[in-house]
Amino acid sequence: MSDTQTLIENRPPSVAGLFLERVTATPDAEAYRYPVPARRVRARTTGSR
Repeated sequence: MSDTQTLIENRPPSVAGLFLERVTATPDAEAYRYPVPARRVRARTTGSR
């Protein structure tokens, strides 16, 4: 099986699924920043919204 086939077969079912996997795997990582004022939001906070 090629790397491409493996990636396709193991991909999340949706962007929302990918997002939730990321929140679960890295809850304390920075999820995104607001442009003004510069404010950081953690994945854990984003996932709970």
